[in-house]
Amino acid sequence: MEINKILNSKDYSPYLWGDKLISVVIPCYNAEDYIHDSLDSIIGQTLDFRGNIEIVIVDDGSQDDTLEICRRYEKKYPDNIKIIHQQNQGQATARNVGIKYATGKYVNFLDADDTLRKNTFSRIVNFFEEHYSEIDLVAFPMYFFGRKTGDHLLNYKFKEDLVVDLNEYWDYPQLSASSAVFKRTVFDKFEFDTSLISSEDSVMVNKILLEKMAYGVIKDGGYNYRKRFDETSTIDTSIKDKEFYNGRLEGYFRELIDYSKDNLGYVPKFIQYLIVYDIKWMLMSDDIEKLLDEKGLVQFNKNLRYIFANIEDDVINFHFKEDPYKIKNHMFKLKYDGFILTTNDGEVSISVPGQKLDTLNDHAFYLDIVEIKNDTLYISGVLNSYFNSKDMDIVLIKTVNGTKQVFESE
Repeated sequence: MEINKILNSKDYSPYLWGDKLISVVIPCYNAEDYIHDSLDSIIGQTLDFRGNIEIVIVDDGSQDDTLEICRRYEKKYPDNIKIIHQQNQGQATARNVGIKYATGKYVNFLDADDTLRKNTFSRIVNFFEEHYSEIDLVAFPMYFFGRKTGDHLLNYKFKEDLVVDLNEYWDYPQLSASSAVFKRTVFDKFEFDTSLISSEDSVMVNKILLEKMAYGVIKDGGYNYRKRFDETSTIDTSIKDKEFYNGRLEGYFRELIDYSKDNLGYVPKFIQYLIVYDIKWMLMSDDIEKLLDEKGLVQFNKNLRYIFANIEDDVINFHFKEDPYKIKNHMFKLKYDGFILTTNDGEVSISVPGQKLDTLNDHAFYLDIVEIKNDTLYISGVLNSYFNSKDMDIVLIKTVNGTKQVFESE
């Protein structure tokens, strides 16, 4: 549906929604180096800015010139820009505050250091109006710039404009609230969780998706995600916070599992897929054992066992067609509380009910040191596998005139 038709349609009422189609909520904290880029990308949209877009800026206690820069834009566009100034309370609270001031039919959340591609809103609005009753949000592609460049890993979802049936396309996860536009009415029921250090948007987005088990995707437009060179963004700093790990397992993954069970009686596959997609990056981190004490690690593994008990085997296997087998096997070990170790005709393997995970014969022992000192032979090497070292011995067998002598490793 074309924009002029939308404005005249029975579904669009300035008395119900305000006089703008889209509200863009921007939480700001010390963003003086970036905020002008964000604002300019909204003002420059192919969807007419003055007539159709409002910007709600929530300055979250900035201590630099962010607020002054925003005020200059507000002075130039007084009918389009609102500024709310508050003491620093975090991004989630700032977004929730911004929602209360948003009057558009649709809402987007743009981070203060990111930008939007020019045709994003015009494409979104046209698609949304064609499928209004089927969906509550429309997502668009994400592209990195700055310290990292290129497509986001999930951009495979955007091959065509599509209403995604999540029962069928359960491998089409949506994590970000920023790379989506929402009906404003969904925020009568949902808001961002202010207790989480990060991923509060993913929790809320997926609770919304559980309502209709569907959402829209468009191939055009795009969200430009800045990876800061100074690594000061929330996601960069949060992984160094010891509260991040158990807090994320409980407030994000367990929360979505329990919410799904409470509302549907089961955990849909798209929620399972999302959890495995996001949790595998945590398991690859070297920071967990450094940051968590013994009590924290016990709770971490307890949380993981609960989470993986609610994930189907085929969802885990789907994720690890090419990824490191150690992460996959670790997930299965947590899910089934250990492995089954079997020996059959000289083949030693580990398995869980229904599938074999690893065979010892598939691995080679790599020697890196072989030397003799003081009439003693020293051999050092590495065996990469997921077999527990307690379940095996590595021995050296010396054969002299048909007689075998066994030397056990130390």
